Amino acid sequence: MDAILKFINDDINLIIVIVGIGVFAGLIVCAIVLTNERHMLEEMTAGKRVRTVVNPDTLAATQEHYSTVTREDTDTRRQHFNRWCSYYSVFAQLIGILPLMGILGTVAGLILNVRAQDLEAVFASLNTALSSTLLALFFAIVLKIFDSFGTSRIIFQIDTLFDDYDRRFRDAIDMGNLGQRHE
Repeated sequence: MDAILKFINDDINLIIVIVGIGVFAGLIVCAIVLTNERHMLEEMTAGKRVRTVVNPDTLAATQEHYSTVTREDTDTRRQHFNRWCSYYSVFAQLIGILPLMGILGTVAGLILNVRAQDLEAVFASLNTALSSTLLALFFAIVLKIFDSFGTSRIIFQIDTLFDDYDRRFRDAIDMGNLGQRHE
């Protein structure tokens, strides 16, 4: 038991920093991918899509503009969005583990150092024990703020775009304006 407590006491701050940086990196990647997804959905629902076509004989690339949006197009985008939302969810849930890691470091440090005979050693070790909680709380607060103003907002915007598209699709069915796709 002492070996585990000593390991936690000695290395918990490093572990907190690694987990905090990892969660931050994961949230940033999710935010970037979901921002790109939002832009693609905005283009798609606005009806302004561009397709690049390469002529096989001349290898010249030209861009075609078209406005056909099928249910399959949005279903593919929705699947991609849901996959990245699940990745985001993992990173968002890890934010809450940081304060627990800090408390674990504090408790481990206190248990190890309460046994010390020298009172000055006990007070000196309190700095190390409490620093893990402070570091973990700092990371948790910063990450939660980033999450609230970043990725969560982007997800809400994408959900709104999907809801708007679904409403338009239902309206088109109700009005009989749903055309067939010809290729």
